[in-house]
Amino acid sequence: MSTPIIIGLIGLLLAILVGVAILMQTIEKNNKEKRRLEAALKARARNFQQMLEGFPDGFLNKDLKLLVCRCLSEIYSQLHNLNPKVTTYKKNQAVIEQKVQAINKQPDSNNRTRLQDPAQIKEIQQLLQGLYSFIGKLNKSQKLSNDQTTVYAAQVRNLMVQSAIDVLVNGVNDSVAKRKPRLTLHYLHMIIDKLTKENTQGQYNEQLNQFKEQMVVMEKEAITHEELKKEAVEEWDKATEEDDGSWKKNSVYD
Repeated sequence: MSTPIIIGLIGLLLAILVGVAILMQTIEKNNKEKRRLEAALKARARNFQQMLEGFPDGFLNKDLKLLVCRCLSEIYSQLHNLNPKVTTYKKNQAVIEQKVQAINKQPDSNNRTRLQDPAQIKEIQQLLQGLYSFIGKLNKSQKLSNDQTTVYAAQVRNLMVQSAIDVLVNGVNDSVAKRKPRLTLHYLHMIIDKLTKENTQGQYNEQLNQFKEQMVVMEKEAITHEELKKEAVEEWDKATEEDDGSWKKNSVYD
């Protein structure tokens, strides 16, 4: 075999080896990206599952429960397409479809559960933010119409606002119990400011009026509280002066 042929074969072999190395790197990169995407989708599925099972009864209305189920079904569909060998994804999707049928049979309810645990509120707000973002993604992929997106986004936004108000209401109740009217007024101011900023469609008018009425009552109570406190201080000072004078008078004759 001549030298040029040998050199040519060696070059071809090297080219094949380089091609195989590049192909292996590409496959590994794709597998790594696939594993990363699968892990992210599984984490998101857990979050949505927690919304269905972990939120207090009555926190999510019927429409939002169905939306969360829709999000979960979409995620399990993506997971199944990403890794068809995992049969759990298809089974979980079937369970969600059964959940949808059960929710559809439930009556509508406009009563909202107020949250009281600060740690729970923080966790719920994070989950709601995730749901809010996913609504945008469903709209971008044309799986939600613009009208549907507007309605759902407004409902989730309302829950985010209300859960933030729940934190402040807890502060109001606590300060009232401790008879601290000025601190109560501080919380009420924060509530009114928050609702006023969010009240673009007048949806919080009734709540605003209630909190404003409570503020008027608390302002009167704060004035009364300060007057009573001032009178108590004056009485104490007066009593102290009388005691001091009596002591000095008695000491002259001792």
